[in-house]
Amino acid sequence: MSTLAPTVPTKCRRCSQPAIAFVAAGSYCSSCFDSYLHSKFKRSAEGVRYFSRTGCSMDHSPLSGKQSKPRTVVQDENGGHLGAPRYRSRVLMGLSGGLGSRVLLELLKLWFPKRDPASRAPPAFEGLVVVHKVLTEELKQLVESLGIEGVRFIAVPLSDIFKEPTDPASQTPLERRRKLIQLLHSTPSATSHKAKPDHTSLETLQHFLLLTLLRRLAQQEGCEVLVTGESSDRVAELTIEGMALGRGYTIGEEVGVEWEVGTEHEGGDQEFLLVARPVSGLLRREMDEFVRVKGLVVPRPEREGERAQEGQTIQAVVGKFVKGLQKEFPNTVQTVLATVHKLGMRSTDARMRREEGEDKGQWIGCALCGGPVKEGAHQWRTAITISDLSKTQAVGSTSRMPLEEVESETSNEIVKPKVGDSTSWLDPSLCYGCLSIPRAISRLEDLPSYVQHRNSGRMEDVAKEFLLYE
Repeated sequence: MSTLAPTVPTKCRRCSQPAIAFVAAGSYCSSCFDSYLHSKFKRSAEGVRYFSRTGCSMDHSPLSGKQSKPRTVVQDENGGHLGAPRYRSRVLMGLSGGLGSRVLLELLKLWFPKRDPASRAPPAFEGLVVVHKVLTEELKQLVESLGIEGVRFIAVPLSDIFKEPTDPASQTPLERRRKLIQLLHSTPSATSHKAKPDHTSLETLQHFLLLTLLRRLAQQEGCEVLVTGESSDRVAELTIEGMALGRGYTIGEEVGVEWEVGTEHEGGDQEFLLVARPVSGLLRREMDEFVRVKGLVVPRPEREGERAQEGQTIQAVVGKFVKGLQKEFPNTVQTVLATVHKLGMRSTDARMRREEGEDKGQWIGCALCGGPVKEGAHQWRTAITISDLSKTQAVGSTSRMPLEEVESETSNEIVKPKVGDSTSWLDPSLCYGCLSIPRAISRLEDLPSYVQHRNSGRMEDVAKEFLLYE
């Protein structure tokens, strides 16, 4: 008995017109496929539009008064208000040149439609800045072809993470470039038990250097929103990567749709930046179809020497694993995302406690990634890490000793680890997932200065708890 192969529907599931786009949700004609993706994009970007309109994210405490604190008032040509005061944000987009960022760039046109000169309604957003690591004529023309009024394209290499904000001319671009290569092609430190380069930790370091640079650029460009182009598949990969890398404590900030990051300034003022992933609701397959139907060109610039390229990494293994699962079991990504959407954010909880007066301290993130830090994580990691096999064998040989003596000797080994073997002066300021990075580089002094500044700020905040005030 022969079986018939499944046939692909040839008509749009919505309007019965000839279908040209085929995704898991069904077959669509061109206009209905646009509506389908635009609807998913708007749902994912709802929090960003709210932030632009009100000046705060949707998860602030009602006691904070954030809703009554204006950011930017839209005015008419004569300086008068256009009706009620409105708030709008400038947007910085990180353009990687890959599929997700290209689709995001195209969908951002929905945020910046051509306005009727007679319209008195304020725009949803004030302006758009697109940043890539290399200034090419191809990318510049691509950004300008969007037709978004006032859009700017800038090029900032990753090596600018070493640029001092207070003294930008302190080093030449070549010197900063050499520093980056030296850092990302490090050999393990002399105190590390590893003999080969830790490519997984170096790739993690590069990832957070890039995110830190983008956040810094957003603030320098006067942007209140930073958007990146991670798809649903990429968010699923980041979630599993995070669990494999011990980043469970910070996973909410690292894979959430939005994360509001606060930066303290002198005088106690705080400036907020919303980091968002507005296309995280789109599957990679849907993006592929969107690019094909629209005839979009996805620029994939060649990677330069700013990445640890040799050796296998956890990130590469997880990426291959998720792609294989999604191919055989198409609901894999949606299943992971169902978990992601339930994750809370430690930084949000801490901020709400401060807004409600329960916590007077300043929240300071990890010196490397900026995420939340679990106090004592470095001590716990040291306690469970086997750094000396001979000591482990010695403890095993005490199996015939009374239990009280075994517990005493074991606890002494845990409480008094050799600092030179497994810890660094930076460890107390790091989240659990970043604790492996100092051992993957040759010298901590090679890290950008912002790491030292965050570490100093955290140490000062801890010291304040022991000060006595009259």
